[in-house]
Amino acid sequence: DFSVFVGNNNHQSNDMGNIIRKHVLLAVMLFVQACCIMAQNATEMVTFKTDSLSLIDKTGEYKIVADLPVNANSILTKAIGEFIAEELGNGHPDNANTLYDMMRHSFDLNVKALHMEQQEISGEDGDGPLFAWESRFNAVCVADNFVTYRHEGYIYTGGAHGLSSHTGMTFRKDDGRRIGWDLFRNTNAAGFQRLMKEGLKSYFNVDTDEELNTCGLIDLTVVPLPACSPLFTEKGVLFIYQQYEIACYAAGAPEFVIPYEKLIPYLGITAKKLIGVVP
Repeated sequence: DFSVFVGNNNHQSNDMGNIIRKHVLLAVMLFVQACCIMAQNATEMVTFKTDSLSLIDKTGEYKIVADLPVNANSILTKAIGEFIAEELGNGHPDNANTLYDMMRHSFDLNVKALHMEQQEISGEDGDGPLFAWESRFNAVCVADNFVTYRHEGYIYTGGAHGLSSHTGMTFRKDDGRRIGWDLFRNTNAAGFQRLMKEGLKSYFNVDTDEELNTCGLIDLTVVPLPACSPLFTEKGVLFIYQQYEIACYAAGAPEFVIPYEKLIPYLGITAKKLIGVVP
């Protein structure tokens, strides 16, 4: 009886071993397939089509212009769509089948809100300022491993002048990951601060730290990172500050590019892979 029990147990163990091996083999195959898809996504050539929406009526002028991906993988396309929707102040609607549908949805909502605001300002006599609202989304860099968008926004609803916004985002091509300042290291280090000050001095056309401090609304002894995410371009990382973020309105939106070779000591491994410094 004992020998029969052992024999059955061995048979069950063999069956269980075969099942485990099959599951392991399946997991390996799925992992390899996923890696192949990500590698293909990372190296594919992404092209864009520029679409626009505009309206001119008695209340003002409204416009959206956007570079929309034509042949990007679905993950990257979704990531870009979500970014554009967020920048326009609206979520991505469930019934939007394409990025153009999403853009139309956001455009209609923004124009409706601005019409209501204009009506409140104008009152019954309709004597109000002509509004202006514009958003432009440009794919400014398409590299082997990433795509970078820049967003220029402008709104005028009365007063001395309108307000501009300058934002953007870099996306990793294989999985749509948004690239942020978390990929940088030691941004308060003297070397990194020197690079940022050199960039700002070039923008403001000054030579010394003392002169630079006279250009800002804040103390620039330690230069803060911009609110805008780092924008990876062909030659380096683009730093963009908003109007009023570090300087007065008349100074515009300070920006500068720091070449990659100067930033290497301050980049994490993910950022280095993004620009091809490490495999």
